[in-house]
Amino acid sequence: MIVTSFKANGPLPYMLGILAIVWIPFGLSDGIKDLFSFHFTSLHDVVIAIGALLFVGLYLWGSYENVRYLITTTPPLKRADTSVWLLIAVLIALSMMLVYLNEKDWGSCFIFVCAYSSTRLSTVQTVWITGGIMLYALIGAVVHAVSWSELGSALFLVGIVSFIVVAMVRSYRTGQELRLAREEIAHLAVTTERLRIARDLHDLLGHNLSLIALKSELAGRLLRKNVELASVEISDIEQVARRMLQEVREAVGSYRQPTLVSELYSAQEILNAAGIGYTYEGDEQILNDLPQAVESVFAWTVREGVTNIIRHSRSRQCIIRIMRSGQSGSVEIIDDGTGMTGQEHRPGNGLRGLTERVEALAGQLSAGPALQGGFCLAVSFPLTQQSEKPGSASYISNNARCSATC
Repeated sequence: MIVTSFKANGPLPYMLGILAIVWIPFGLSDGIKDLFSFHFTSLHDVVIAIGALLFVGLYLWGSYENVRYLITTTPPLKRADTSVWLLIAVLIALSMMLVYLNEKDWGSCFIFVCAYSSTRLSTVQTVWITGGIMLYALIGAVVHAVSWSELGSALFLVGIVSFIVVAMVRSYRTGQELRLAREEIAHLAVTTERLRIARDLHDLLGHNLSLIALKSELAGRLLRKNVELASVEISDIEQVARRMLQEVREAVGSYRQPTLVSELYSAQEILNAAGIGYTYEGDEQILNDLPQAVESVFAWTVREGVTNIIRHSRSRQCIIRIMRSGQSGSVEIIDDGTGMTGQEHRPGNGLRGLTERVEALAGQLSAGPALQGGFCLAVSFPLTQQSEKPGSASYISNNARCSATC
């Protein structure tokens, strides 16, 4: 698994930490009121006060550890260690003691235990903890003759708090797994491309270099015996070297000049692998009628746009639109993700390189938030012989231009 850094995948861990603090005066309001009414003249009052302070302190410390755990750990997750179970046991013991000494006023402590357990334990373990607390509440209600309405309210709160916290944490973990999967897909795509280039270069250069080595060795031997034959071998070496140089240039040229059809096919493959929906809109005929230089830049636009979607957008849908209007053609890559703001909105190396390619053909590039949310990268060119001077393109990040095109 490729892990780039330890950082929160959204605000949820911090929200849980804030809720853990804000919830205390509301959830333990009855018990806190009783504390302020105590005169602390008896051992009973002192024990309740100490137990309450210990419970709140341990719960806050455990909530802090949960927030740190959510931020700094990545799937696959390890099982809860002994310290987690020990803290849960202590919290349950303190809750039982407070309820025993002061009956119902501290019963809500068990809700806090469920909240902590749901954040740190697996779903199955959370169900066992929650079920055990519900069973204890049921037995206590029967022993102390608690009304069914109060019992039902308590059981509902315990169950709903556990369910909500489990759902929030699992949703956060799913988003984290998806982000890591996308990073891994992008990493594997780069690795695969490097392996392909290495394989092609080996196939291209291996034979010719072996031939040059053999002929050089033969020419060195012939220099002592037959200069004419040695000169023939040296001439062959020159021809092989020139042919190899030409083949390398053609190979590099094919890497640097991708075709639009192949890039659309690659975009569909990588988007599908990342779990992002792919939709193509446009004129099929234009794919065959584009000038070679324009097709190459359109292909680079598709590659850059799809790469940025995989790495940054967190989108679920991507639309690639290729259109022809009069004597101009355009390509647009639109996603429904989070877009880019602030520092992220500044062009990176990819967009700067793409802008340079567009400038060379007097085209126009725009990149920014789309009208209906997400991000839009658009490039357009005149399909006739360009009459404008090169250098008219620029990186346009204002919303007006992007909204107009996307």
